Amino acid sequence: MMVPRNVRAVRETVLIVGEGYADYQFLRHIRSLYTSNQQGSQMTVGNARGKGAANVVDYAVRLARQASYDRVGALLDTDTDWTPAVQRKARSARITTLPSVPCIECWLLEVVGQHKQCDTEEHKYRFKQTFGGDAHQDGLIAGIFKKDVLDAARPRVAVLDKLLLLLKV
Repeated sequence: MMVPRNVRAVRETVLIVGEGYADYQFLRHIRSLYTSNQQGSQMTVGNARGKGAANVVDYAVRLARQASYDRVGALLDTDTDWTPAVQRKARSARITTLPSVPCIECWLLEVVGQHKQCDTEEHKYRFKQTFGGDAHQDGLIAGIFKKDVLDAARPRVAVLDKLLLLLKV
């Protein structure tokens, strides 16, 4: 009886599209923390480069058609274009939406215990004041949001938990 020598485990594939550069930086950081070393799913990250929630869903649909993914997600802000029609389109395309209400900076501040209800511009300002830079700045997110910080925040930050559940970690 012959035994195969190189048996490789098949990992599930996940595509997650972020709305802008801050989302893209965060998703790349999540990929490095939770999907490296053959753990979790294999994650592909896309960047819709802004233009609102409708553009993110459209971009995710286009990317998902180019390859076969087990799951597709879209990390998007709800401050622009987050309409019932966009939500229906995402559901019909089987895209798991990860809505940042109103923006990613809001729930990133919540991760470190500084949540306060305000508008998008105020959240971006507070993020910059708290961490010394914009969320899209190279290396900023990776330097602040370590795995232990994210794991501790997961039970209280719904969008973070939904993202990690999508990756099956």
